[in-house]
Amino acid sequence: MTDNRKSMKDFRPYRIHEDRRKYPRIIINSPADIYYKGKKLKAVVYDISPDGLQMRCTRKTLQAIHPGGEYIKEENAPDMDVTFQLITEKWHREIKIFCKMYYFVLLPEKVENDVAFGLKFIEFSGDSANCVDNFIEDAMSPMKSEIMDILQEPRSNTDIVDHTGLEFRDIRRTLIKLLEEGEIISIGTDTDRKHLRLDSVVITLLERYGDMEKRLLLLENKLTKIINKLHYQ
Repeated sequence: MTDNRKSMKDFRPYRIHEDRRKYPRIIINSPADIYYKGKKLKAVVYDISPDGLQMRCTRKTLQAIHPGGEYIKEENAPDMDVTFQLITEKWHREIKIFCKMYYFVLLPEKVENDVAFGLKFIEFSGDSANCVDNFIEDAMSPMKSEIMDILQEPRSNTDIVDHTGLEFRDIRRTLIKLLEEGEIISIGTDTDRKHLRLDSVVITLLERYGDMEKRLLLLENKLTKIINKLHYQ
């Protein structure tokens, strides 16, 4: 990688990769060790999501991992072991994951770790998978609760942004997570799509079913009276 700017000029901007990420990401800024082809390299886990990590490193570190600087495809994607710490108020765990790189870009800021690259999870060591799942679930709970609180009636993405003040990207990713977990449903097309808590849907259906039962009972009583009247005429 003789000219970093030239070798990276055709890479998609950092913001595009951020927008395309499917899941909410939790910023942790945790120092990490990367083990790649017998080399131990230093980097930082900038954020974590259910399917991968975003790392930060120097150009020198990137050059050691991906010296050619060419566009990353499945066949040339570097794979590596990553070790870092996850810390919460309740526990502190060392996480070890085997990952594969799927992009790298220069960051707009002039900082020491001026390269961002994405890693997809391939294989976890020990209880690392459970620790990652629990960490993300705990971190997302306040956001999910805040969104769920206002979905007792149908709300669009814009409505949710206005009511919560959360970032649109985080709302979109959280809604995807809630949809996957069966907590909400989405109604309508992309232009007017609205979201609603599933339990609110069930309650509404039960209420409508109850109203329908009452109407059917009234109709049955009326029919019975008409039949009896005709019978005795």
